[in-house]
Amino acid sequence: MSKLPILLLILMFGLVRANGEETNYFLVAERRGQVFHHDSYVLPLSKPEDIAYARYLIVKNQAGFSEGDRGMVGAKLAAGKDGINRNLVDPAMPEWSWHVREFGGVGEGAIETLDGNPTQVENDPSWY
Repeated sequence: MSKLPILLLILMFGLVRANGEETNYFLVAERRGQVFHHDSYVLPLSKPEDIAYARYLIVKNQAGFSEGDRGMVGAKLAAGKDGINRNLVDPAMPEWSWHVREFGGVGEGAIETLDGNPTQVENDPSWY
C-alpha cells in the first residue's frame, strides 16, 4: 500500500482577528478517494499569501487537484488543547491534545521521519 502523505486544505471555516491580523482556519484532511487515516486537523493561517494559497488549493481540489501542486503542510506543533484543533471528519469531532503553533509552508512532501498524520501526533505528541 502506498503511503500517500499529501494532505489538502479542503475547507475554510472561520475568521478571527488577533493582534491586528485576521486568522483564517482551514481544515486539513486526506484527499477524497485516498482516505487511510480518517482524521483531520485545523490549520490557522494569518499571512495573506498563505491564506490565498490555501484558497487556491481548495479550488484545485474541487477541480481534481493536479499532481504537480504542493499539498503537504509543514508546521511546528505545541502540546495542549486550544479549543479549536479537532478531528472534524470524525462525527464525534474530538479535540486533539496538540495544536499548530507555527505554519511553515506547503510543500510537495517531507522525509518520512517528518511525515505524520493527526492520529500519529496524538499518539506521541512529544515526538512531533
